[in-house]
Amino acid sequence: MTDHTVRQRGHPGASKAPEVTPTDPTSKASVAVDKSTRLAPKPIRQSAHPSPSTIALAIVTVLSFATRFYGLWHPAQVVFDEVHFGKFASYYIRRTFFFDVHPPLAKMLIALQAYLVGMDGKYLFDKIGQNYAEHHVPYLAMRSLPAFLGSLLAPGCYLIMIESGYSVYAAFLAGMLIVFDNALVVHSRFILLDTFLLVFMLGAVLFYVRFFKARYQAFSMRWWINLALAGLFLGLVVSVKLVGLLTIAMIGLAVVIDLWRLLDINRGLTIPQWGRHVAARAVCLIALPIMVYIATFYVHFMVLNRSGPGDHYFSPAFQGSLQDNPLFANSLEVRYNHNVSLRHKALSVFLHSHPDRYPLRYDDGRVSSKGQQVTGYPHKDANNFWRIEPVTNATDDITDYTEVVQNGDTIRLLHVQTNTYLMTHDVASPLTATNMEMTTVGANATKPRYDDTLWRLEIDRTSINRTHWMTEASNIRLIHVKQGVGVFAHNKKLPKWAFEQTEINGSKKPKDEGNMWVASEIQGIDPKEAAAKSKDRQPQSIGFLAKFIELNKVMINRNAALTKPHPYQSNAATWPFVLRGVSYWTANKDRQQIYFMGHPTGWWMAFGALLVTSALLLANVLASRRGVEPSSQLIARHLERSGGFLLLGWAMHYIPFFLMGRSLFLHHYLPSLLFSYMVVGAVFQYVFITDYGRFALRTLTSRVRHLHVGLQAGIALALILAVHLAVFAYFSPLSYGSGMSVDQVLAHKWYSGWDLQYAKK
Repeated sequence: MTDHTVRQRGHPGASKAPEVTPTDPTSKASVAVDKSTRLAPKPIRQSAHPSPSTIALAIVTVLSFATRFYGLWHPAQVVFDEVHFGKFASYYIRRTFFFDVHPPLAKMLIALQAYLVGMDGKYLFDKIGQNYAEHHVPYLAMRSLPAFLGSLLAPGCYLIMIESGYSVYAAFLAGMLIVFDNALVVHSRFILLDTFLLVFMLGAVLFYVRFFKARYQAFSMRWWINLALAGLFLGLVVSVKLVGLLTIAMIGLAVVIDLWRLLDINRGLTIPQWGRHVAARAVCLIALPIMVYIATFYVHFMVLNRSGPGDHYFSPAFQGSLQDNPLFANSLEVRYNHNVSLRHKALSVFLHSHPDRYPLRYDDGRVSSKGQQVTGYPHKDANNFWRIEPVTNATDDITDYTEVVQNGDTIRLLHVQTNTYLMTHDVASPLTATNMEMTTVGANATKPRYDDTLWRLEIDRTSINRTHWMTEASNIRLIHVKQGVGVFAHNKKLPKWAFEQTEINGSKKPKDEGNMWVASEIQGIDPKEAAAKSKDRQPQSIGFLAKFIELNKVMINRNAALTKPHPYQSNAATWPFVLRGVSYWTANKDRQQIYFMGHPTGWWMAFGALLVTSALLLANVLASRRGVEPSSQLIARHLERSGGFLLLGWAMHYIPFFLMGRSLFLHHYLPSLLFSYMVVGAVFQYVFITDYGRFALRTLTSRVRHLHVGLQAGIALALILAVHLAVFAYFSPLSYGSGMSVDQVLAHKWYSGWDLQYAKK
C-alpha cells in the first residue's frame, strides 16, 4: 500500500485545491487509494492558439532579454568587479593559480566562454575604467553569458508562481516586477557572479516545487527527474557562492516538513517505506549537491596547475603541487649549526631577542624572572638569528653536525648575538598569565636550566617535506621537551620597556596555529643558490582531497575576515528600503555613471507585501485557535503554505546576514528580492482573486477561465506595472550609464545615502 492520496475531482467548474508549494501537506479530507483506482485529471482540450499563460510567459521573457541586452556594449570599459572576475578568467586561460573567496563554478563558466571567443588571457583587467577596445578584449561576448542568465530570472519566477498554483495575473505581475527592476538589470549586464547564483537558486526551487507536485506518483520517472534536477541545481548554486547554503537550508526545511507529514501513521506508510523516501531525498538533495560541488573543484585544480598569485594563501605542501612554484624551487635544507631566522606563519614577525630584560615587576604587580626578553619583531635584524644545535645525548643517530634537521629531533636554539639559549620555565608571561614566560639562559647553564633549553622540532603535515626541515617549505612547531608548551605568538604588544614588540610566550596548547613558524633565511647562504641546485624539482602531489579541504578552509576563513570598511558597504537593515547603493562606473564625458541601486517603489512595495503576508499568516493562526475562519479554508491554506513558503525563502536568504561580521553590500539582498517580488504576486492573488480552484492545474496549459476573475484585477495589475515601469524608466540613466546634467543628477538623488557622482553644482 502506498502513502499517496488524491482529492476527488468533480465537474470542471468545481472548486478544488491548488497546486501549492513544497510545505503543503495533503488535506485531511484526502482518501487513500490504490494506483489503479486514482482518478486522472480530465484531459484539457488543446487549442490551436497559444494559451494565455504561454503568451504571458513569452512577454515576460522577451522583455527580460530586451532590458538585459539593451546597450550591453556600453561602457566599453572595465566596470566594478569585472576587475576581479575578468582577471580570474585570464588566469584560467593561462592556467595560473589564483585565490578567491568564492567557489569556482561561475568563474570557470565565464573563463570558458572567454576562451571560446578567442581571449588569450594576456589582459588582466587591472583597473576600473580601462578601455577594452585598446586591449582587444571580447568583453561583449563575456558579458552576454551573465546577461543571458539574468534574462531567465523573470521567466523563472513566473514558472515558479504558475507551478505553485497562482493565476497568470499573479505570476505575470511577479515576472514583470523582476523584468523592470533596476538592480537586477544592472547586475545582470556585467561580468559578475550573482546572476549565476540567482538563476541556479530559482532552478532549485522550481524543480523542487515540481517534484513536490509529483508526490502522488512517488518514485515515478517524473518524481525522480524533478528530485534529481533540484539536487543538481542545489549543487550548482553552492558552487557559485557559499551563500548558496541558504538555498540548501530553505529546501532542507521543506524536506523535513514533508518527511514529517509522511511519517504520520494515517498516511499508511510502513517505516521501511518511509525510509525509502528519506534515502531518495538524501541521495538527490545531499549526496548529489556534494558531488557537484566537489567536481567543480576537481576541474578547478586540473586547470590551474601553475604557480600564481594565489600561492601564498596556502601551505607549502599545497604550493609544492604547482608547477614552477618558487617557494619549493628555492627552499634550502636546514642543517645543524646553521644560523636561521624564524618567521611566525600568521603574524610575519621574527623570533627575536636582545640584551634588554623583563622588569622585575609588571604593571599588575606580578613578578618576572627578570630574564632576557624574547619578542616578535616585524623587520629583518641581526638579532633574529638562532643557531640550530643538536642534542647528542638525545639523538644517537646524529654523527655529523652538518646533518639535515629532521622531524622529531631534539634541538637547542642559540641566540647568535647574545650567546644565550632559548628557554621557558614555570613563570607567567608578561601579558598572558596562563602562558609561560619565554626567555634565554647563558651558554654555560647546567641542570636543571639545561633541560629548560631542550626543544622538540615538529614538522607539520602541511609541509612539502614532512621529514626534513626546509626553509619556507616547512611549517614547524617548537615544543618544549620538559614543559610541553609551544613557542607561541599573538597580536598583543608589549609595553615600551620591550619597545612595543609582539609578545612571545609558551602556549599550553602545543597544536595551536599560533605555534606555527617557518625558517625564513639561513645566514650566509644566498637563496638563489637553491634555484640552481633544484631546477629539476618536480611538483609534489598531495592528493585532491587534501587540496580540496585546505582550499575550502582558506575560503571560509578569508571570507569571514573581510571586515575592512568599504565606502560602498551597507547594513542589512537598510537593504529593503534602498537607502544605499554602489557606484559601478563613472566617466566624465557627459557625466555618465552606472549606479547599482534598488527600484525604490518596487522594493518598498515588496517589503510591504512581506509585512502583509506575515500579518495575514499570524491572523489566520490566531483565528484558527478561536475557531474563526476569516476567509475560506482553501484560500487560508494556500496563503499559509504557498505564501508562507515564499516568505520563508525571503527570510532564509536575508536574516542570516545580520549574523555575519564581514563587510556587506546591497547585492547580497538580490536572492531575497526575488522571493519578495513573488510574495507581491501572492498578495495580489489573495486580494483580487477569490476562485482559487480555477488555477489548480498540473500543466502550464490553461483554459481562458482566468478572464472571469474580474475587471478589478486587470486594472490593479495595469496600475502597479505602469508605476513600476515609470520609475524604472526614470532611473534608467543610472542603470545604463546615460549622460545627465547636474540638475538631473540631483533630481535622481532621492536619498542622501545615494553616492551619485556629479551631484554637486
